[in-house]
Amino acid sequence: MFCPSNRPISIRRMPHLHRLAHPTSTLLSLGMLFAISAAPAQANPSFEGRYQGRGEGRLTLKVSPRGKAGSAPTYAVDAFTGIPNACSGTVSGVARQIDTNTLRLSLPGDEAACEITLRFGTDRKRVRMEEQGCSDFHGPACAFDGALTRR
Repeated sequence: MFCPSNRPISIRRMPHLHRLAHPTSTLLSLGMLFAISAAPAQANPSFEGRYQGRGEGRLTLKVSPRGKAGSAPTYAVDAFTGIPNACSGTVSGVARQIDTNTLRLSLPGDEAACEITLRFGTDRKRVRMEEQGCSDFHGPACAFDGALTRR
């Protein structure tokens, strides 16, 4: 309905309306609704990036896409832990995506397999790194455990 003036249409003149309506604001609202509904749904952001943080020492992490192992995506992972003048360690390998927010890197060790689990936030800006059996890869005062943020 066209309204020649810039005044809102009165409810008294159109009793079927429950509130004041202005043609311009109605068109803008419909346009915004269409734009929102037409936008594609975004998938989770990529794991790819560089992360830094702290745990038992300073932690750095680099994650790069690698390909697929079967149906699961894989990523190249390089992790470093260190305490100046005390200890340091690195691990590198291919991690598999085990669910929408988690990567797992498994490496053989001298005594037991080293397993590093990376649990990402849904925005991929934060990651929690946890290790099991990785003492062969770092000194006794260090570990691949801690919270990291994307840099």
